[in-house]
Amino acid sequence: MRQGRVPEAVLLFEAAAARAPDSAEAWRHLGISLAEAEREPDAITACQRCLSLSPQDRPALLSLARSFTNELRNSEAVHALLSWLAANPAYSDLLAGASADSAEAAAPTVGGFATYAEFSRCERLLLAAAARQTAGSPDPELQLALGVLYNLHGDFQRAVDSFKAALQVQPDDYLSWNKLGATLANSGRHEEAVQAYRRALSLAPGFVRARANLGIACHSLRAYDQALSNYASALRLLQPGRQSDSSVWNLARQTVARMAFEPSSTSSTGDRVTALKALVEARDLPGFCRAVGVAQSDSS
Repeated sequence: MRQGRVPEAVLLFEAAAARAPDSAEAWRHLGISLAEAEREPDAITACQRCLSLSPQDRPALLSLARSFTNELRNSEAVHALLSWLAANPAYSDLLAGASADSAEAAAPTVGGFATYAEFSRCERLLLAAAARQTAGSPDPELQLALGVLYNLHGDFQRAVDSFKAALQVQPDDYLSWNKLGATLANSGRHEEAVQAYRRALSLAPGFVRARANLGIACHSLRAYDQALSNYASALRLLQPGRQSDSSVWNLARQTVARMAFEPSSTSSTGDRVTALKALVEARDLPGFCRAVGVAQSDSS
């Protein structure tokens, strides 16, 4: 997946899960790879299958929390974080001591937003876990959990601080670099987001979500040519016809439409915008790649 073979990796993990349907590890890897391929609903299903076989699988629980957050299923994301806490032997006693806190502890609201009580309870427990950390030695998984929680609550600065703390310990975690970039972008810090996405892609050139996110950040900075080249690179890594493929084409359509309103830009001549619009509407990937200077055989 890191080298740009995301569709192939997904197929391999799908085959592994089909051969060994009782393998929690196969389902976990499938779920994580599906999330990287922008197939979030399928990723959720795969991680849930993993957890039905191995309820204590902490990487699957964190991945599930991220996917729920991306799908705006915030109540379920909070409960996935609480399940991660319960599965961690260093912190599980905290949850046992708070098991009767409130009705929100019982079950999430499927597909819904988290209540303030749910968020507050989760934050209180995660911060209690953080208080057990040794100064200067943060638990990267715990910091990621805090980052996800603050991100879904809209407290972007605290989310940024949490992801940066995790990256101090695990600087090669491309998933966390992407999440940091998304959080920076959500708070309007697009230049910093670009740097975070580029770091993620330097570690994992085939990370579709980071490539698409970089395109969005470039669009926000009015760097439309760079946005389109990143969308083209993302589309090369996706399987045509899937929802994720449609989402990236829609992003490209928005950027081309915006270019028409930038007459001072050398990239926004009327003829070029018209040609790009036709390529995007036709979903002509070879032509689109040529038009924005992206080689279809280049995996970087």
